[in-house]
Amino acid sequence: MAGQVLTGGNKLISSNGKFALGFFQTGSSKSSDNTTLPNWYLGIWFNNIPKFTTVWVANRDKPITYPIFKQSELRVSRDGILVILNKVAKSMIWSSQIENRPKTSRNNSVVLLDNGNLVIRDASNPSNMWWQSFDHPTDVFLPEAKIGRNKITGQKYSFTSKKNSEDPALGLYCMELDPYGSRQYYDKLCNSSTVYFSTGEWNGRYFNSVPEMSSNVLFDSQFIDNDEEEYFTYTPFDKTVITICLIDVSGLTKQLLWVEELQDWETVFIKPKASCDVSSVCGPYTICNDNALTLFNCMKGFSVKSPRDWELDDRWEGCTRNIPLGCSSNKSTTGLTDKFFPVPSVRLPYDAQSISMETVASAHECMQFLSLPPAIDDLDQKECATKNFSEKLGGGGFGSVFKGILSNSTTIAVKMLDGARQGEKQFRAEVIEGCLFMNIW
Repeated sequence: MAGQVLTGGNKLISSNGKFALGFFQTGSSKSSDNTTLPNWYLGIWFNNIPKFTTVWVANRDKPITYPIFKQSELRVSRDGILVILNKVAKSMIWSSQIENRPKTSRNNSVVLLDNGNLVIRDASNPSNMWWQSFDHPTDVFLPEAKIGRNKITGQKYSFTSKKNSEDPALGLYCMELDPYGSRQYYDKLCNSSTVYFSTGEWNGRYFNSVPEMSSNVLFDSQFIDNDEEEYFTYTPFDKTVITICLIDVSGLTKQLLWVEELQDWETVFIKPKASCDVSSVCGPYTICNDNALTLFNCMKGFSVKSPRDWELDDRWEGCTRNIPLGCSSNKSTTGLTDKFFPVPSVRLPYDAQSISMETVASAHECMQFLSLPPAIDDLDQKECATKNFSEKLGGGGFGSVFKGILSNSTTIAVKMLDGARQGEKQFRAEVIEGCLFMNIW
């Protein structure tokens, strides 16, 4: 009810004891004085299993740091919405943001249902639900939840992976219903058109690309399509079964089953079956091998850029050169040169640039092709090429142009933009005219 609060180690428990709502700690962040501080989140987790497993996080991109956590509370506001407040600063950290609730209805109650759904509903008429966590999923697809969309509001019920195994912030991968109307869902890079797995269309009993669903004796699967919504949902035949579907940090969709005898989660299925099929799963200059003892490795001459992130299953930054390239030639500062090494039995990544056989017909020609003047995309490389921007050629309305020399002695012009004022239209026009990164002598 309005005015009630939840703080510290207090929890709201579902009536069946299966789920708990409260604050939990994971990961850490650094303050302005470089002190490491624990991060706190409001979330829902399984209350009756020993392995802590969250199923929903409210403030996943807005962690609460200590000592702000000591000043924070979850409260039902006077307007009947759920808010996390900093009671000292009197500022709002997170809210349920109910938009379609009648302003006359303030007699609301917050309930954690037996299926793990947190709801705000009319206390006098519980069938009127103004907000529910199932409409705002994170990375876990619980039974009775849904993946799909609301046809009236346009709201999507999609799932997004965590940043890493400790940080619940938004990650790289999304699981969502096909936005073009077919009854299938995709695993894809968020904010991208790159789809690396599709379930195939729903045929009334299962998704065509997931035929193992046809012999599944654990779940009752349904695809609902009515005037208001279209979505996929599932329910265990045995209500005592504890199971979740999730999209993990590495972009894999997994169905997990809690096994009491093992006191751990057991994998029912994984899609796609090969981890290396996931787009951008291991970052630049890496090789993914599903058949190797170590799944991810750096290419020869490279090392892991951020070992700590790799430990947390976040390999987005990939690998970096062991020996940086020099400024004046293609030799490094130690006198060594870059070499080409064969990598047998590999498939190129999704966004690889292709070279036609008419252009490159041999390994020698490939080396020559790849030795063409590179694009300069690093703040250090530009300084090397331009001798710290020492020879100015001219200027325009949006910045200055400097002479530069690449490692293969190619002369270029490099433009340094004056702040962020240049619009895209003007920028493209100057590129076309040959003012940026082009050989004009």
